[in-house]
Amino acid sequence: METVIKKIDENIYAIDQEMVRSFVITGQKQALIIDTGAFPVDFLALVRQVTSLPFSLCLTHSDIDHITNLDQFDQVYLHGDETAGLQDHDIRMKTVKEGDTFDLGGMILEVIHTPGHTPGSICLLDRQHHLLFSGDTVSYGPVYMFGKQRNMDQYIHSLKKLNDIVSDDILIYPCHNTCPISKEGISQLLTCIAKSDDHSLIGKPWQRDDVLLYQYQHCGILRAKNEQ
Repeated sequence: METVIKKIDENIYAIDQEMVRSFVITGQKQALIIDTGAFPVDFLALVRQVTSLPFSLCLTHSDIDHITNLDQFDQVYLHGDETAGLQDHDIRMKTVKEGDTFDLGGMILEVIHTPGHTPGSICLLDRQHHLLFSGDTVSYGPVYMFGKQRNMDQYIHSLKKLNDIVSDDILIYPCHNTCPISKEGISQLLTCIAKSDDHSLIGKPWQRDDVLLYQYQHCGILRAKNEQ
């Protein structure tokens, strides 16, 4: 997979590896890196192509496609419910919780705990500029909701929580698929789940025999067959 840097606006850069993207957000006094990609690269060198500011690293969650280049860093911020996934990494972990903030200077990113895809999944919200960095919680997907750690009830609650919190003009920056997307992505995901639950939406075969793909408008959810 090719790794490229894409400038989204004056303060937001994506480090894009085709199937997944990480972000570098630059403020007036420091930068924030969100996730570290799925394929091995000199990630720090890519960050330094974007900014010379001091930076912090924060993980939206600890799935493998978001942490491959983690060991190039000395310290990482993540939710406490994700630390178990990093036990094999020699890195100092600092935990964040709901309401914690990263003040970059001119941009303040607030931690929103959004469990479901994983127990410690978080989003990062800039209320002033109406931006949401959503990790895997909100995207056109398909969002993986099968296997270890996934919890559909928590995921539905997190989507409803985000729908209540964010403004109608929010721009959402997911780590997968189209970026950015609008708030409609949240309601489409909720509808996709509801329609798969009541069987008004038919699951389609996917890459694994035990998983079905449910699609509604732009969004998709992957669920285990034995849930239905």
